[in-house]
Amino acid sequence: MNASFEFLETTTPMITMPSEKVQYFLHFIFKNKWEITQIIEGYYVKDADEVVFNGKLEEKVNNWIANNSIFSSHTFAINT
Repeated sequence: MNASFEFLETTTPMITMPSEKVQYFLHFIFKNKWEITQIIEGYYVKDADEVVFNGKLEEKVNNWIANNSIFSSHTFAINT
């Protein structure tokens, strides 16, 4: 994590995560004094809250993702 902060030149980057994952990062959130700046329902996953720290996501992107059915009707696989 420190290497990431050094690369970004900040300990408070804008970052998002699903609300159900926040509990796993509480140590980093409190240690680095991240601030919740938005909670957006359905930003990446329909009916799921996305928590935004240290910045704001654009609403026009939010509306495009919410209205684009490809994100809710397809399963994507990543080949490794």
